[in-house]
Amino acid sequence: MKILLVNPWITDVAAYDFWLKPVGLLVLADKLRGAGHEVCLLDCLDRLDPGFLAFSGKTPGVKPDGTGRFFHEPLPPPPALAGIPRRFKRYGFSRSWVRRWLEQLPQTFGRPDRILVTSMMTYWYPGVWEMVGELKGFFPGVPVLLGGVYASLLPEHAALSGASDVCSCADLGGVRAFLERWGITLSPGEALVPDYTVYTHAGSHLVYVSSVGCVNRCTYCATPLLQPFTQNDPGFLLERMVQDVSRMGIRNVAFFDDALLVHHEEHFDVVLKGIIAAGLPQRGVRFHLPNGIHARHLTFSTAQLLFRANVQTIKIGLETIDPHRQRTSGGKVATEEFVRAVGYLQQAGFSGQQVAAYLIANLPGQTEQELLLAKELCERLGIRAQVNEYTPIPRTHDFQQLVEKGLLPAQLDPLLLNNSLLPYWWKAGMDAETIDRIKNVFRTKSR
Repeated sequence: MKILLVNPWITDVAAYDFWLKPVGLLVLADKLRGAGHEVCLLDCLDRLDPGFLAFSGKTPGVKPDGTGRFFHEPLPPPPALAGIPRRFKRYGFSRSWVRRWLEQLPQTFGRPDRILVTSMMTYWYPGVWEMVGELKGFFPGVPVLLGGVYASLLPEHAALSGASDVCSCADLGGVRAFLERWGITLSPGEALVPDYTVYTHAGSHLVYVSSVGCVNRCTYCATPLLQPFTQNDPGFLLERMVQDVSRMGIRNVAFFDDALLVHHEEHFDVVLKGIIAAGLPQRGVRFHLPNGIHARHLTFSTAQLLFRANVQTIKIGLETIDPHRQRTSGGKVATEEFVRAVGYLQQAGFSGQQVAAYLIANLPGQTEQELLLAKELCERLGIRAQVNEYTPIPRTHDFQQLVEKGLLPAQLDPLLLNNSLLPYWWKAGMDAETIDRIKNVFRTKSR
């Protein structure tokens, strides 16, 4: 069976390529090929795609760490955003290039038998809907199947996209059963390793997950709702990663686990030791942990392994400094555990520029002073503080509580849940002026 995999555009008021890759779709590519299917990928967020660069005349900016800006096109603001002073854009490939690519697909690959479209943020759905429409127009009669995070969290809304069917589960077993109903088999096994051979050119970075799901139940996070906590075999993951890095000449690798350091002695420590033994740091390969590692699980020995493995970016999940909020939001971390973890990293040799605390602004009931105190703590510790705006995520405990208390409408356009837009209309949280002031303070280094 010929199967087209599609990673659609991002539609948002802001987007940047912080080591983004459609890992779930690439894992499916591995399982599909293992079952004998022919696979082709349309990744609209591939900044280094040579065909798009030649077509557009663009020269991509790639930072030493592999990150960079997306090409973007302005879009008329959807009705839900009327009155909000932010410019709406389509990030990734231009629509004209996507249409040319789809037009040429029957000659380069053949007419697909099935099309699988992934999705991420719920508020990025306009790009998903637009892509589904394009695919149905070019390949009438071919089933277009929609999955991913948005489809799992808001399946009824995703059904309005026009897709032939929506996969409302993200775990491998559920995805396998869903695809079998459409005549698509996957290879056996539970390993979740992406297949990067679907890219015909070298990129700026690679992304892996050594585990999926999370052992914690933070009230604001949907990760444990999507799939159970499962860890990959570290030896198999390492083998594939070394092959990919060598074959593609990649110098930046990111891990996007939500619970990277759980059982680390027999899991991620093994991966780190394998990275060191394979000589990847000596070959200039840099590693990045942008998803907020758990301070509670970090030991000094693991910090030393991280340093020896040439990890250059470490985010530590702190979220809030308020003890009561720490306990009631899931108890993932206490401030003393965070301080201890920072100390381990500094003793191991990490600089303040390599380590940042991951904080959330605009949590329900949060004050500006709470964030400023967290920034002061980070400054005393000699590390950076990175503030990220809160997003109420459907199906989470926080979301349900906000709806029950009347602080969030039960029915609203998912576009309005975008953390960049929330302060412009949400009366129960911080307004846009307060958020901008906080961001400016966080951008300013203390003297």
